[in-house]
Amino acid sequence: MSVVRDDIVCNTVKALEGALAPKYNYSNYRSVTQLTGITTAVTCNSAAGKITTVALTTAAGVVESAFTLNNSYINETSIVFASVIGYLGAGIPIIVVGAVGAGTVTFRVGNGGGSSLNTPATIAFQVIN
Repeated sequence: MSVVRDDIVCNTVKALEGALAPKYNYSNYRSVTQLTGITTAVTCNSAAGKITTVALTTAAGVVESAFTLNNSYINETSIVFASVIGYLGAGIPIIVVGAVGAGTVTFRVGNGGGSSLNTPATIAFQVIN
């Protein structure tokens, strides 16, 4: 008869999870502020970071034109995540990740609220290769 100790199994699973888990380096985090207009491209060469947009003026229920993030960490097979993490105005800003290519990704900003957007938004992004 064999006996399996739960603590040994649990510690082995934790060790395997740690070995298999992807390693992310958040020390390479950068910030950039968009200038002039919502379609103005920004450059932020880091695996994770944040973009502060210009003051948004998107009407309710509308998706703005795309803007480009130029980033040396991005390649054709990268997975890029983005989320609005800060906004203090009217409306509800949304971000959609568009085409991903060598050194670039496009983002589209929209408004899911009933009022026009009226202040800058802060967008966080992460690149996974």
